[in-house]
Amino acid sequence: MMQAIIEGWVGCNQYFQKLDIVQPSLSYSLPQKLSKLVNDPVQHVSDLAEIEDIKAYDVIVIAVRPGTVKEICADLSGRISEKTNVISIAAGVPHAVLFKDLGVAADKVFRVMPNLPVAINKGLLGVFTTGNSDLMDALFAGLGRVINLPEESQMHGFIALAGSGPAYVYMFAQLMADVATEMGMDKDTAQNVAIAMVSGAGQKLEYSCTQDNALTPKDCADKVAVKGGTTEAALSEFLKDGLWKDLTRHALEAAAKKSQFLEAAISGEAD
Repeated sequence: MMQAIIEGWVGCNQYFQKLDIVQPSLSYSLPQKLSKLVNDPVQHVSDLAEIEDIKAYDVIVIAVRPGTVKEICADLSGRISEKTNVISIAAGVPHAVLFKDLGVAADKVFRVMPNLPVAINKGLLGVFTTGNSDLMDALFAGLGRVINLPEESQMHGFIALAGSGPAYVYMFAQLMADVATEMGMDKDTAQNVAIAMVSGAGQKLEYSCTQDNALTPKDCADKVAVKGGTTEAALSEFLKDGLWKDLTRHALEAAAKKSQFLEAAISGEAD
């Protein structure tokens, strides 16, 4: 996900006075991309121990797998300034675990969950913090929309809806393309049409729900579904017996429960 954030920063010309990367595998050409955003050369190292003065950094972003976070926090503990802000984009790692393991004040830690479209500056970033959220706007507003969550417990729902949501849309597009192919459409054409349809429909939905008298997604669907027409026939199948809503509920609840499980596992390690 950090790669997507970096691509978004490059896309919106985010400026940093200094920016360095600690990455165990140096295979990805991050420095070349990030060199456009900083004055000083980007330091790209494989081990945190190679960074001499960690206290000099205003912001540290932890972007690793959840199981690695406690190790990273242990390496950082005692080495960062009380003025340094720490951002974690690791799913399932609670705010309390982060600031306790880092040994810093709670209001200097930010838990952030971005989704994949941050790479093209159309993303969503859910943020929970007890500190000043202005920093999140300064760092991430160019990547899309920053959503401040008043309670950390809301992060599970945000992950299920926004964090995982793009994959649901992508899979539905594939399923529609597959069915259209079974109905006789050329495979490549069906896939290209499905992709273009989802992209265009998403842009029109955003416009209609924010500019056009603040419609809801259902309002937009109803506008397409002319009485007695093809869309109404399809929607009646989707909505029959509440099966589509039930399937959606089961899917989002599964994602949220997985998030809760990960959080509980990490918290258990901390106790």
